[in-house]
Amino acid sequence: MSNYSYTAKDGSKVSVSIEHLDMALALKLELQKNSPSRICNWSRHKEMMEKEGFLDSDKNENYRQLVKRYQGQMASHSNIHEAVVFKDSGIKSVKSTVGEMAYEKRNAQNVLRELNSLKRQLIDKSLFFEEIRKEVRNVVGDIAPIRVGLDSRETSGRRLILAVTDWHIGAIVDTDNNTYDFETAVRCIDTLIKKTVERAHREGVSKVEVVYMGDMLEHLYMRASQGFGTEMTLSKQITKGAGLLIKLLKSIASSGFKVTYQGFAGNHDRIEGDKKKSVHNDNGMIMVNEIVKATVESEPDIEFIKCGGYSAQMLDVNGRNIKFVHGDMEKRADKSKLQKHSFNDDVSYDAIIMGHYHHYSVVEVAQDKFEVIVGSIKGSDEYSDSLGLSSSRSQLIIVVDEEGDMSFKKVRV
Repeated sequence: MSNYSYTAKDGSKVSVSIEHLDMALALKLELQKNSPSRICNWSRHKEMMEKEGFLDSDKNENYRQLVKRYQGQMASHSNIHEAVVFKDSGIKSVKSTVGEMAYEKRNAQNVLRELNSLKRQLIDKSLFFEEIRKEVRNVVGDIAPIRVGLDSRETSGRRLILAVTDWHIGAIVDTDNNTYDFETAVRCIDTLIKKTVERAHREGVSKVEVVYMGDMLEHLYMRASQGFGTEMTLSKQITKGAGLLIKLLKSIASSGFKVTYQGFAGNHDRIEGDKKKSVHNDNGMIMVNEIVKATVESEPDIEFIKCGGYSAQMLDVNGRNIKFVHGDMEKRADKSKLQKHSFNDDVSYDAIIMGHYHHYSVVEVAQDKFEVIVGSIKGSDEYSDSLGLSSSRSQLIIVVDEEGDMSFKKVRV
Protein backbone atom coordinates (compact mmCIF):
# COMPACT_ATOMS: atom_id res chain seq x y z
CA MET A 1 0.00 0.00 0.00
CA SER A 2 1.48 3.40 -0.97
CA ASN A 3 2.11 6.03 1.64
CA TYR A 4 1.74 8.80 -0.97
CA SER A 5 -1.57 10.66 -0.98
CA TYR A 6 -3.19 14.08 -1.55
CA THR A 7 -6.46 15.74 -0.51
CA ALA A 8 -9.04 16.13 -3.28
CA LYS A 9 -11.38 19.12 -3.70
CA ASP A 10 -14.18 17.30 -1.88
CA GLY A 11 -11.93 16.75 1.14
CA SER A 12 -11.39 13.07 0.54
CA LYS A 13 -7.94 11.55 0.77
CA VAL A 14 -6.61 9.93 -2.45
CA SER A 15 -3.71 7.48 -2.28
CA VAL A 16 -1.55 7.01 -5.39
CA SER A 17 1.00 4.38 -6.35
CA ILE A 18 4.72 4.71 -7.07
CA GLU A 19 3.91 3.91 -10.74
CA HIS A 20 1.43 6.81 -10.73
CA LEU A 21 4.03 9.23 -9.38
CA ASP A 22 6.71 7.99 -11.78
CA MET A 23 4.38 8.71 -14.70
CA ALA A 24 3.22 12.03 -13.20
CA LEU A 25 6.81 13.20 -12.77
CA ALA A 26 7.90 12.11 -16.24
CA LEU A 27 4.97 13.93 -17.88
CA LYS A 28 5.51 17.04 -15.75
CA LEU A 29 9.12 17.26 -16.91
CA GLU A 30 8.13 16.73 -20.56
CA LEU A 31 5.45 19.42 -20.41
CA GLN A 32 7.91 21.84 -18.84
CA LYS A 33 10.49 21.08 -21.52
CA ASN A 34 8.01 21.85 -24.33
CA SER A 35 6.61 25.00 -22.73
CA PRO A 36 8.20 28.39 -23.64
CA SER A 37 7.71 29.48 -20.01
CA ARG A 38 9.00 26.12 -18.64
CA ILE A 39 5.81 25.85 -16.58
CA CYS A 40 3.73 22.65 -16.42
CA ASN A 41 0.17 22.96 -17.68
CA TRP A 42 -1.61 20.87 -15.03
CA SER A 43 -4.89 20.65 -16.94
CA ARG A 44 -3.02 19.13 -19.84
CA HIS A 45 -1.07 16.97 -17.37
CA LYS A 46 -4.33 15.49 -16.04
CA GLU A 47 -5.50 14.69 -19.58
CA MET A 48 -2.22 12.92 -20.34
CA MET A 49 -2.37 10.91 -17.09
CA GLU A 50 -5.87 9.73 -17.98
CA LYS A 51 -4.66 8.66 -21.44
CA GLU A 52 -2.10 6.46 -19.67
CA GLY A 53 -4.81 4.91 -17.47
CA PHE A 54 -4.20 6.87 -14.26
CA LEU A 55 -7.67 8.20 -13.45
CA ASP A 56 -6.78 9.25 -9.90
CA SER A 57 -4.71 12.33 -10.86
CA ASP A 58 -5.83 15.90 -10.30
CA LYS A 59 -4.86 19.46 -11.11
CA ASN A 60 -5.40 21.04 -7.69
CA GLU A 61 -2.63 22.49 -5.55
CA ASN A 62 -2.47 19.50 -3.17
CA TYR A 63 -1.79 17.13 -6.08
CA ARG A 64 0.81 19.49 -7.57
CA GLN A 65 2.71 19.66 -4.29
CA LEU A 66 2.66 15.87 -4.01
CA VAL A 67 4.29 15.47 -7.44
CA LYS A 68 6.83 18.20 -6.64
CA ARG A 69 7.77 16.52 -3.34
CA TYR A 70 8.24 13.25 -5.18
CA GLN A 71 10.42 15.04 -7.74
CA GLY A 72 12.61 16.34 -4.89
CA GLN A 73 13.00 12.83 -3.51
CA MET A 74 13.96 11.43 -6.92
CA ALA A 75 16.51 14.20 -7.46
CA SER A 76 18.21 13.26 -4.20
CA HIS A 77 18.54 9.61 -5.31
CA SER A 78 19.10 9.10 -9.01
CA ASN A 79 17.97 10.48 -12.41
CA ILE A 80 18.24 6.99 -13.91
CA HIS A 81 14.94 5.88 -12.47
CA GLU A 82 13.19 8.87 -14.06
CA ALA A 83 14.68 8.14 -17.48
CA VAL A 84 13.74 4.47 -17.37
CA VAL A 85 10.17 5.26 -16.38
CA PHE A 86 9.81 7.73 -19.22
CA LYS A 87 11.31 5.33 -21.75
CA ASP A 88 9.09 2.43 -20.73
CA SER A 89 5.84 4.34 -20.35
CA GLY A 90 4.17 7.60 -21.22
CA ILE A 91 4.97 7.22 -24.91
CA LYS A 92 1.37 7.36 -26.15
CA SER A 93 0.32 10.50 -24.29
CA VAL A 94 3.62 12.31 -24.82
CA LYS A 95 3.59 11.72 -28.57
CA SER A 96 0.06 13.01 -29.03
CA THR A 97 0.19 15.86 -26.51
CA VAL A 98 3.65 17.13 -27.32
CA GLY A 99 2.72 16.94 -30.99
CA GLU A 100 -0.31 19.12 -30.31
CA MET A 101 1.81 21.53 -28.33
CA ALA A 102 4.40 21.73 -31.09
CA TYR A 103 1.63 22.42 -33.63
CA GLU A 104 0.12 25.13 -31.44
CA LYS A 105 3.54 26.64 -30.86
CA ARG A 106 4.28 26.63 -34.58
CA ASN A 107 0.88 28.11 -35.35
CA ALA A 108 1.45 30.84 -32.77
CA GLN A 109 4.82 31.60 -34.35
CA ASN A 110 3.21 31.88 -37.78
CA VAL A 111 0.50 34.20 -36.46
CA LEU A 112 3.14 36.33 -34.74
CA ARG A 113 5.17 36.43 -37.95
CA GLU A 114 2.12 37.57 -39.92
CA LEU A 115 1.30 40.21 -37.31
CA ASN A 116 4.86 41.51 -37.42
CA SER A 117 4.75 41.55 -41.22
CA LEU A 118 1.45 43.44 -41.14
CA LYS A 119 2.89 45.88 -38.60
CA ARG A 120 5.88 46.52 -40.88
CA GLN A 121 3.56 47.01 -43.85
CA LEU A 122 1.41 49.47 -41.92
CA ILE A 123 4.48 51.41 -40.81
CA ASP A 124 5.88 51.40 -44.35
CA LYS A 125 2.57 52.53 -45.82
CA SER A 126 2.17 55.26 -43.18
CA LEU A 127 5.62 56.58 -44.08
CA PHE A 128 4.77 56.18 -47.78
CA PHE A 129 1.54 58.22 -47.50
CA GLU A 130 3.26 60.86 -45.37
CA GLU A 131 5.89 61.19 -48.09
CA ILE A 132 3.12 61.56 -50.69
CA ARG A 133 1.41 64.30 -48.66
CA LYS A 134 4.67 66.25 -48.54
CA GLU A 135 5.28 65.78 -52.26
CA VAL A 136 1.71 66.83 -53.18
CA ARG A 137 2.18 70.19 -51.46
CA ASN A 138 5.34 70.76 -53.49
CA VAL A 139 4.09 69.53 -56.86
CA VAL A 140 0.64 71.12 -56.97
CA GLY A 141 2.10 74.50 -56.07
CA ASP A 142 4.56 74.29 -58.97
CA ILE A 143 2.01 73.58 -61.74
CA ALA A 144 1.98 76.28 -64.40
CA PRO A 145 -0.51 75.58 -67.20
CA ILE A 146 0.35 76.51 -70.78
CA ARG A 147 -2.15 78.67 -72.63
CA VAL A 148 -2.24 78.11 -76.37
CA GLY A 149 -3.77 81.19 -78.04
CA LEU A 150 -6.74 80.58 -80.36
CA ASP A 151 -8.85 82.56 -82.75
CA SER A 152 -12.63 82.60 -82.30
CA ARG A 153 -14.15 79.39 -83.64
CA GLU A 154 -17.49 77.84 -84.43
CA THR A 155 -18.41 74.72 -82.47
CA SER A 156 -19.73 71.57 -84.12
CA GLY A 157 -21.24 68.33 -82.99
CA ARG A 158 -17.93 66.57 -83.37
CA ARG A 159 -16.38 64.78 -80.39
CA LEU A 160 -12.65 64.84 -79.69
CA ILE A 161 -11.12 62.30 -77.31
CA LEU A 162 -7.51 62.48 -76.17
CA ALA A 163 -6.28 58.98 -75.23
CA VAL A 164 -3.09 59.17 -73.16
CA THR A 165 -1.17 56.28 -71.68
CA ASP A 166 2.17 54.80 -70.62
CA TRP A 167 3.94 57.88 -69.32
CA HIS A 168 6.05 55.69 -66.99
CA ILE A 169 7.06 58.58 -64.76
CA GLY A 170 10.35 57.78 -63.07
CA ALA A 171 11.67 55.54 -65.83
CA ILE A 172 15.14 56.03 -67.24
CA VAL A 173 15.87 54.81 -70.77
CA ASP A 174 19.31 55.03 -72.32
CA THR A 175 19.60 52.77 -75.35
CA ASP A 176 21.14 53.15 -78.79
CA ASN A 177 17.71 54.19 -80.13
CA ASN A 178 16.23 56.29 -77.34
CA THR A 179 16.70 58.22 -74.09
CA TYR A 180 13.98 59.09 -71.57
CA ASP A 181 13.69 60.70 -68.14
CA PHE A 182 11.33 63.08 -66.31
CA GLU A 183 12.59 66.17 -68.15
CA THR A 184 11.83 64.41 -71.42
CA ALA A 185 8.34 63.57 -70.13
CA VAL A 186 7.71 67.25 -69.34
CA ARG A 187 8.75 68.29 -72.86
CA CYS A 188 6.53 65.56 -74.37
CA ILE A 189 3.49 66.73 -72.40
CA ASP A 190 4.11 70.35 -73.40
CA THR A 191 4.17 69.25 -77.04
CA LEU A 192 1.04 67.12 -76.53
CA ILE A 193 -0.83 70.11 -75.04
CA LYS A 194 -0.02 72.35 -77.99
CA LYS A 195 -0.87 69.76 -80.63
CA THR A 196 -4.11 68.77 -78.86
CA VAL A 197 -5.32 72.37 -78.64
CA GLU A 198 -4.40 72.98 -82.28
CA ARG A 199 -6.26 69.84 -83.39
CA ALA A 200 -9.29 70.72 -81.25
CA HIS A 201 -9.37 74.14 -82.89
CA ARG A 202 -9.16 72.66 -86.41
CA GLU A 203 -11.94 70.17 -85.64
CA GLY A 204 -14.18 72.95 -84.31
CA VAL A 205 -14.98 71.27 -80.99
CA SER A 206 -15.75 72.99 -77.71
CA LYS A 207 -14.79 70.09 -75.46
CA VAL A 208 -11.79 67.77 -75.12
CA GLU A 209 -12.45 64.43 -73.39
CA VAL A 210 -9.30 63.00 -71.80
CA VAL A 211 -8.88 59.33 -70.90
CA TYR A 212 -5.75 58.12 -69.13
CA MET A 213 -5.20 54.40 -69.82
CA GLY A 214 -2.67 53.20 -67.29
CA ASP A 215 1.04 52.90 -66.49
CA MET A 216 1.41 56.41 -65.13
CA LEU A 217 4.20 55.03 -62.94
CA GLU A 218 7.33 53.14 -63.74
CA HIS A 219 7.14 51.69 -60.19
CA LEU A 220 10.16 50.62 -58.17
CA TYR A 221 9.55 47.09 -56.89
CA MET A 222 8.02 45.08 -59.73
CA ARG A 223 11.32 43.39 -60.49
CA ALA A 224 14.37 42.82 -58.32
CA SER A 225 16.63 45.10 -60.36
CA GLN A 226 14.06 47.74 -61.24
CA GLY A 227 15.23 50.21 -58.59
CA PHE A 228 18.43 50.69 -60.59
CA GLY A 229 16.42 51.84 -63.63
CA THR A 230 14.24 54.43 -61.91
CA GLU A 231 14.87 58.11 -61.40
CA MET A 232 12.79 58.73 -58.28
CA THR A 233 10.85 57.11 -55.45
CA LEU A 234 7.36 55.73 -55.93
CA SER A 235 5.78 58.59 -53.96
CA LYS A 236 7.45 61.12 -56.25
CA GLN A 237 6.37 59.17 -59.32
CA ILE A 238 2.76 59.44 -58.10
CA THR A 239 2.86 63.15 -57.30
CA LYS A 240 4.90 64.23 -60.33
CA GLY A 241 2.69 62.15 -62.61
CA ALA A 242 -0.40 63.76 -61.10
CA GLY A 243 1.23 67.15 -61.57
CA LEU A 244 1.80 66.55 -65.28
CA LEU A 245 -1.76 65.30 -65.70
CA ILE A 246 -3.15 68.40 -63.94
CA LYS A 247 -0.98 70.60 -66.15
CA LEU A 248 -2.41 68.89 -69.24
CA LEU A 249 -6.03 69.36 -68.11
CA LYS A 250 -5.60 72.93 -66.92
CA SER A 251 -3.69 73.97 -70.04
CA ILE A 252 -6.41 72.67 -72.37
CA ALA A 253 -9.11 74.30 -70.25
CA SER A 254 -7.27 77.63 -70.07
CA SER A 255 -7.05 77.59 -73.88
CA GLY A 256 -10.82 77.89 -74.14
CA PHE A 257 -12.16 74.33 -73.98
CA LYS A 258 -14.34 72.38 -71.64
CA VAL A 259 -12.43 69.31 -70.41
CA THR A 260 -13.54 65.98 -69.00
CA TYR A 261 -11.14 63.52 -67.43
CA GLN A 262 -11.26 59.88 -66.42
CA GLY A 263 -8.34 57.54 -65.81
CA PHE A 264 -7.53 54.01 -64.72
CA ALA A 265 -4.53 51.85 -63.84
CA GLY A 266 -2.14 49.62 -65.72
CA ASN A 267 0.11 46.82 -64.53
CA HIS A 268 2.94 49.18 -63.53
CA ASP A 269 0.60 51.19 -61.31
CA ARG A 270 -0.13 48.49 -58.74
CA ILE A 271 1.27 49.26 -55.29
CA GLU A 272 2.30 45.69 -54.47
CA GLY A 273 5.16 44.66 -56.73
CA ASP A 274 4.26 40.97 -56.77
CA LYS A 275 1.07 40.65 -58.84
CA LYS A 276 0.22 37.38 -57.06
CA LYS A 277 -0.01 39.29 -53.77
CA SER A 278 -1.58 42.42 -55.20
CA VAL A 279 -4.94 43.49 -53.78
CA HIS A 280 -7.54 44.34 -56.42
CA ASN A 281 -7.76 48.08 -57.06
CA ASP A 282 -4.78 48.84 -54.80
CA ASN A 283 -2.86 50.96 -57.29
CA GLY A 284 -1.08 54.26 -57.70
CA MET A 285 -3.63 55.66 -60.16
CA ILE A 286 -6.17 55.85 -57.33
CA MET A 287 -3.82 58.29 -55.58
CA VAL A 288 -3.07 60.12 -58.82
CA ASN A 289 -6.79 60.50 -59.46
CA GLU A 290 -7.47 61.72 -55.93
CA ILE A 291 -4.78 64.40 -56.33
CA VAL A 292 -6.24 65.40 -59.71
CA LYS A 293 -9.80 65.45 -58.36
CA ALA A 294 -8.88 67.58 -55.32
CA THR A 295 -6.97 70.03 -57.52
CA VAL A 296 -9.47 70.51 -60.36
CA GLU A 297 -12.78 70.31 -58.44
CA SER A 298 -12.83 74.11 -58.18
CA GLU A 299 -12.13 74.52 -61.91
CA PRO A 300 -15.43 75.30 -63.68
CA ASP A 301 -14.24 74.03 -67.07
CA ILE A 302 -12.83 70.68 -65.89
CA GLU A 303 -15.07 67.73 -64.98
CA PHE A 304 -13.69 64.70 -63.15
CA ILE A 305 -15.44 61.44 -64.13
CA LYS A 306 -15.00 58.31 -62.05
CA CYS A 307 -14.49 55.11 -64.04
CA GLY A 308 -13.54 51.50 -63.33
CA GLY A 309 -10.23 50.63 -61.76
CA TYR A 310 -8.89 49.04 -64.95
CA SER A 311 -11.08 50.18 -67.85
CA ALA A 312 -13.40 52.93 -69.06
CA GLN A 313 -16.33 53.21 -71.43
CA MET A 314 -17.59 56.03 -73.62
CA LEU A 315 -21.04 55.16 -74.93
CA ASP A 316 -23.07 56.83 -77.66
CA VAL A 317 -20.28 59.07 -78.90
CA ASN A 318 -22.31 60.30 -81.87
CA GLY A 319 -23.72 56.78 -82.05
CA ARG A 320 -20.42 54.99 -81.39
CA ASN A 321 -19.44 52.90 -78.35
CA ILE A 322 -15.78 52.84 -77.33
CA LYS A 323 -13.97 50.85 -74.63
CA PHE A 324 -10.58 51.75 -73.17
CA VAL A 325 -8.32 49.16 -71.48
CA HIS A 326 -4.66 49.18 -70.58
CA GLY A 327 -3.83 46.11 -72.68
CA ASP A 328 -1.73 43.97 -70.35
CA MET A 329 -4.59 41.46 -70.08
CA GLU A 330 -5.08 41.27 -73.84
CA LYS A 331 -3.39 38.89 -76.24
CA ARG A 332 -2.00 41.08 -78.98
CA ALA A 333 -2.50 38.48 -81.71
CA ASP A 334 -6.11 37.80 -80.69
CA LYS A 335 -8.34 39.50 -83.27
CA SER A 336 -11.51 38.77 -81.30
CA LYS A 337 -10.85 41.20 -78.44
CA LEU A 338 -13.62 43.56 -79.53
CA GLN A 339 -16.10 40.72 -79.80
CA LYS A 340 -15.18 39.34 -76.36
CA HIS A 341 -15.50 42.69 -74.61
CA SER A 342 -18.80 43.34 -76.35
CA PHE A 343 -20.12 39.96 -75.17
CA ASN A 344 -18.85 40.35 -71.60
CA ASP A 345 -20.21 43.90 -71.17
CA ASP A 346 -23.38 43.37 -73.24
CA VAL A 347 -22.41 46.43 -75.29
CA SER A 348 -21.77 46.51 -79.01
CA TYR A 349 -18.40 48.26 -79.15
CA ASP A 350 -17.13 49.94 -82.29
CA ALA A 351 -13.58 50.34 -81.05
CA ILE A 352 -11.30 49.05 -78.31
CA ILE A 353 -8.42 51.34 -77.41
CA MET A 354 -5.41 50.03 -75.47
CA GLY A 355 -1.86 50.93 -74.51
CA HIS A 356 0.82 48.76 -72.85
CA TYR A 357 2.75 47.82 -76.02
CA HIS A 358 4.31 51.28 -76.62
CA HIS A 359 3.59 50.85 -80.31
CA TYR A 360 0.99 52.71 -82.39
CA SER A 361 -1.34 50.51 -84.44
CA VAL A 362 -4.83 50.69 -85.96
CA VAL A 363 -6.48 47.52 -87.24
CA GLU A 364 -9.96 47.26 -88.74
CA VAL A 365 -11.13 43.91 -87.35
CA ALA A 366 -14.65 44.04 -88.81
CA GLN A 367 -16.62 46.43 -90.95
CA ASP A 368 -15.95 49.87 -89.47
CA LYS A 369 -14.84 48.36 -86.14
CA PHE A 370 -11.31 48.87 -84.82
CA GLU A 371 -8.64 47.71 -82.41
CA VAL A 372 -6.24 50.55 -81.67
CA ILE A 373 -2.96 50.48 -79.74
CA VAL A 374 -1.74 53.84 -78.43
CA GLY A 375 1.96 54.65 -78.27
CA SER A 376 3.92 55.84 -75.26
CA ILE A 377 5.73 59.08 -74.49
CA LYS A 378 8.50 56.85 -73.13
CA GLY A 379 9.17 55.60 -76.64
CA SER A 380 11.19 52.50 -77.39
CA ASP A 381 12.98 50.67 -74.61
CA GLU A 382 14.54 47.25 -74.09
CA TYR A 383 11.09 45.67 -73.69
CA SER A 384 9.56 47.04 -76.89
CA ASP A 385 12.78 46.40 -78.81
CA SER A 386 12.75 42.76 -77.66
CA LEU A 387 9.22 42.40 -79.06
CA GLY A 388 10.20 44.03 -82.34
CA LEU A 389 7.75 46.87 -81.60
CA SER A 390 10.01 49.92 -81.65
CA SER A 391 7.94 53.04 -82.15
CA SER A 392 8.18 56.82 -81.94
CA ARG A 393 6.81 58.69 -78.93
CA SER A 394 3.12 59.31 -79.47
CA GLN A 395 -0.38 59.52 -78.00
CA LEU A 396 -3.78 59.38 -79.71
CA ILE A 397 -6.59 61.73 -80.67
CA ILE A 398 -9.91 60.19 -81.69
CA VAL A 399 -12.38 62.32 -83.61
CA VAL A 400 -15.97 61.16 -84.11
CA ASP A 401 -17.88 63.43 -86.49
CA GLU A 402 -21.59 64.19 -86.54
CA GLU A 403 -22.25 61.15 -88.74
CA GLY A 404 -20.39 58.80 -86.43
CA ASP A 405 -17.32 58.40 -88.61
CA MET A 406 -14.24 57.77 -86.48
CA SER A 407 -10.73 58.89 -87.28
CA PHE A 408 -7.58 58.13 -85.32
CA LYS A 409 -4.80 60.71 -85.22
CA LYS A 410 -1.33 59.70 -84.02
CA VAL A 411 0.10 62.64 -82.08
CA ARG A 412 3.88 62.61 -82.19
CA VAL A 413 5.43 64.10 -79.07
